Amino acid sequence: MLGPDDAGLIRASGDEVFDSAPKRQRTAEFLSDPRHHIVGALFEHGRSLGCGEAWVLTETDNTAARGLYSAVGGQEETVAYLTFKI
Repeated sequence: MLGPDDAGLIRASGDEVFDSAPKRQRTAEFLSDPRHHIVGALFEHGRSLGCGEAWVLTETDNTAARGLYSAVGGQEETVAYLTFKI
């Protein structure tokens, strides 16, 4: 999981990952707050239920998101997804 030393990863991802560029002070506050590790808690809960993996989806051209996810331990897989005009 991300910690206070990973603020650069968040800022480098900028508005490619987030709706707007992360603010330095807000990023520091978030990473210093132990409650931001909710994803880790969700992973632990999943393991307790017998889950072996979790996934997140992003577009292949979103290099900032892919870099961020890889930097925190995500392993890329090739998948196909389909969209439907409705």
